[in-house]
Amino acid sequence: MRNFLSICLALAAISGCAGGQPESPASSTEGTTVVRTAVITRVTPPANAAAPTRLELRYDNGASAVVEVATSEVFKAGDKVRVTHARGTERIERLDQK
Repeated sequence: MRNFLSICLALAAISGCAGGQPESPASSTEGTTVVRTAVITRVTPPANAAAPTRLELRYDNGASAVVEVATSEVFKAGDKVRVTHARGTERIERLDQK
């Protein structure tokens, strides 16, 4: 009887270890939209009509970034903007300053 109990305990321990951790689902940013505000610190105009405008940004949290935008909108240093990242694209729009 003692051997039977020992075997049952050993099997229970082994079967518990065999399963391991369940697989976690793969993470995805599909459908995620991130909106941040920033101030434009520098604007580099396009070299030609087909080239994008280059904007240097300082986000409200202190981080900085350089983005290129193909737009007819005119940006200048000091403009406060909203930066929206969604589905692999980035949109920059000037915030109304009243």
